[in-house]
Amino acid sequence: AGTTPQESEVVVPDSRTGAPSEATARAAVYRAVLDSLYSFQGEHPNTVVLSDFFRPPFDSVPKRPAIDSVLARKFALLRTIRAPFDNTPSYRIPIVTLPMDSLPALRLRGVSLDKVAQTGYPQELAFTKRYPGAWGMLSLSRVAFNTNRSTALVYSFHSCGEHCYNKDTWLLQRTGQRWSITERIPSPGETDLQIEPLRYLGLDANLNAYRPRRVQGVVTDETTGRPIPFLDINIRRTLNSGVNVSDPTIHTDSAGHYTITNLPLNSSLVLVVPCVEGPNAAQFQPILVTPGMDTTVNIGVNFAICDTTVAEAPPSPLSGAEAFIAKDSARFVFPLSPTETYMWDLSDQGAYSDLSQYAWAVQWDIPDSGAGNAPSMLWLVKRWQAGGPRSGSLAKLIAGLVLEPMIEGTTCDGCVHADPLSDHSRVFATVENGKLIFVVRGARAVHRIFPTTPVTVTFSQNIQLPGPEGPQRFNASQEVLVNCRNSDESPEAKQHCDVKH
Repeated sequence: AGTTPQESEVVVPDSRTGAPSEATARAAVYRAVLDSLYSFQGEHPNTVVLSDFFRPPFDSVPKRPAIDSVLARKFALLRTIRAPFDNTPSYRIPIVTLPMDSLPALRLRGVSLDKVAQTGYPQELAFTKRYPGAWGMLSLSRVAFNTNRSTALVYSFHSCGEHCYNKDTWLLQRTGQRWSITERIPSPGETDLQIEPLRYLGLDANLNAYRPRRVQGVVTDETTGRPIPFLDINIRRTLNSGVNVSDPTIHTDSAGHYTITNLPLNSSLVLVVPCVEGPNAAQFQPILVTPGMDTTVNIGVNFAICDTTVAEAPPSPLSGAEAFIAKDSARFVFPLSPTETYMWDLSDQGAYSDLSQYAWAVQWDIPDSGAGNAPSMLWLVKRWQAGGPRSGSLAKLIAGLVLEPMIEGTTCDGCVHADPLSDHSRVFATVENGKLIFVVRGARAVHRIFPTTPVTVTFSQNIQLPGPEGPQRFNASQEVLVNCRNSDESPEAKQHCDVKH
């Protein structure tokens, strides 16, 4: 067989080798690939859309025992050449063609549709309207066969959005007249699916990605701990384009339970519990919808903030924190948070790699003589990273984060920098029984950070998450007495160490 377009190809008569004709073999190979690619958890698309929108592979031809050197050289050329539309085999699912020169008109159609839907992805939106039930666009390479057409290689490119595609090399072998897939070999792709019913079909696709998405939970009164029945909950949704819309109001049942189903893909929701009277809200609960999500989010509501006649502000969520400083160890215990599942690296148009999403700190006063030299704060920061969203426990959220002793700068107001003398094996953050704890271990580390023991320290927490009107910030602080212990004997005893202002 020839290895370049300039070489001839020696064709052995099929009757002498028993090999099927190339046209017959090619059609069977394409059908086998379609059967495998377009079957996901027993589901199939309504239509297969073939397009000449084709991204050739950039990695090397895979090495396998079944791929001899001649077949490898042949495939190196043919995998970069898209198969023409007239090579399309007959198939049990209807196949339609979408030439690439039709895509600009499709995008224009999507722009007009998107004025209402506001997805931010007009071409994909128009595609789903034109081809209902299709999972994306497919292009196939020419098929490379070995000499007796018992082994075949073909490359496929499935596009499900601007940043959503999977590229695969298919190794097939023939037994008699039947072709079967020996191996599906993936190339790097992108998984950022934005519009349904399009689907990402890579080998690493989440098997639960396309099941109905659901969030449920119980709404309770923070004061009494009792469920709140028949409560209205408003829903604000942020679309891909950044536009905020209101979804229909939902209601808790007689047991205070709520359920939201058929959640839109990749959207950011904020559940709003309104005050009984007035325009204010008693609680905001952000929720980021992810593929295949089925989760529980319980909501605590404090209606006291709705009462403008209440003179005393509700206690800080950091009320009850404790600080212990001895000669050879120090320990700072944040109160137990009502949140069991945290979400981070949320989609946010304004997010950047240095953006602080969660920050916890313990701060204290130092003598003027220590300014610029001695630490005055312990600081733990979770910064935004691409590739989210992510969710999990508090321990998972802080995994890998470094607790930094911070020194106030003397050249600018409010600036701080990490202590270069820190030993992070002695200064670290951990989670015990759901509580965040800062630990300083060893006499040398304690003396470096606390040359003199402060009378009080201030705990603080700063959270920034995307919301319907822009970034939502949740800040709290509480000053506590050092080496003071709270108890569970009464509500007052739980806040025994708080410094009241």
